[in-house]
Amino acid sequence: MAAHFFIAIPVSQTVRTAVQEATPRLKGALPYKEWVHEEDLHVTISFLGSVTDQELQQLRIALRTVCHESTSFTLTTKGVGYFGQPTQPRIFYVALDEHAALFTLQAKVQRLCESLGLQVDDRPYTPHITLAKKWKDSAVQLQKTVVDELCVPVAQQTLTVSCLHLYEIKRNELPKYAVIDTFPLGT
Repeated sequence: MAAHFFIAIPVSQTVRTAVQEATPRLKGALPYKEWVHEEDLHVTISFLGSVTDQELQQLRIALRTVCHESTSFTLTTKGVGYFGQPTQPRIFYVALDEHAALFTLQAKVQRLCESLGLQVDDRPYTPHITLAKKWKDSAVQLQKTVVDELCVPVAQQTLTVSCLHLYEIKRNELPKYAVIDTFPLGT
């Protein structure tokens, strides 16, 4: 199977620690099949899927320029959110504030990927840090008040965005996302 790639913001140790503290209680309350390894936490900017070596080389050159022309900024976590049905969501995540610089950077990266002929997600961008995937027990329903209480340590954590990483997905490994390049943002 061909390698798959994505571009993302690495998560700060502060956020990682807060998530790590909340995760055992969340695992006890939420029946998900897959919990994200703490070293795999990230904020996706663009999922690329399968990319050729030539496309990867072009992407790295262009992404370095886009990042150099962008400035660092800070994001704040704002609790949790869900994709899918509210009672049995398919994705459970840490929500982030909707910082204009984040949306600008994401749009630039998306346009860059499109200009290189890469397949990009056309859904509206929702910045988040995925914690868990694939609800596994149809008899259990998510209790939002319980989850909100368990996630208090995750709220109001800050994350300085000073670079983007290009990750390769290593399907059968843990952690399963390997950084293959880093692109510092300008000052």
